[in-house]
Amino acid sequence: MILFHRRLMMQWIEDDRYIHFADPEMERLCVSKFVTDGHRMLSKNRAAELTDSDVSGLIKSSSTVKSFDEFKYFTGVRSLSDFINKNEWIESVTLPRTLKKVETYGISFNNRLSIRIESEDLTIYRSSFVYVNRCDLGAHARIANDSVYLIGARQYRIENGNPYYAMDGEFVYTKDFSTLVAIPSGYAERKMIFRKGTTKLSPGPAFFNVFVGEEIIVPDTVKILPGYLLYGHETVKRIVFGSGVENYGVYMCNRRSALETT
Repeated sequence: MILFHRRLMMQWIEDDRYIHFADPEMERLCVSKFVTDGHRMLSKNRAAELTDSDVSGLIKSSSTVKSFDEFKYFTGVRSLSDFINKNEWIESVTLPRTLKKVETYGISFNNRLSIRIESEDLTIYRSSFVYVNRCDLGAHARIANDSVYLIGARQYRIENGNPYYAMDGEFVYTKDFSTLVAIPSGYAERKMIFRKGTTKLSPGPAFFNVFVGEEIIVPDTVKILPGYLLYGHETVKRIVFGSGVENYGVYMCNRRSALETT
């Protein structure tokens, strides 16, 4: 009996050395490209040795891979460039916690994709992510400069225990709810009403361009509206400014004559 349990333990240790892929096609891709010792499985140690250039273009637009949550084991990857683009199949990817940057068009035009971010200071750009279905921010996740809105996801989720962000309805705020940092792309309620007590809006250009409603109501506690806030926007017809607004950023809107303000 003791020998039997010892064998089971050794088997468990051996199995834990390797990545068990949920998607057979993703496993085939990784084994064929990264395994060079004749083994039929990719070890976690080998995955951790791989770098940025190794995974660039790994998932082609024609690939039928549906999930790559095992990407979290690729802890040698620091920056993603041309990682997954124009793929209509992939639905789920978990980024490694060690990832520091996603380049422009690093993960883009994947309409079904949900991404999970664990990095504590991830730098992203305006087009790092394009057409992301859902973004989950893990317990340690933080976006550099709190520029969560640059992800442009249709839906956000924040893991319990995240010390940086919190949800109010569908909107993402800093943990103390002082700053609105993201709204879901395509948010279609006619009115956008912020949480009372919000004092700041994330200062990105065209922050509200993902909003397809008609009216924005700014709470009294907001004092500054960032520049280029509604630049290029087509659907918003009315903004109700709170009594606390003291400063309007440059080029807040490029069609003021068509916008009613109160």
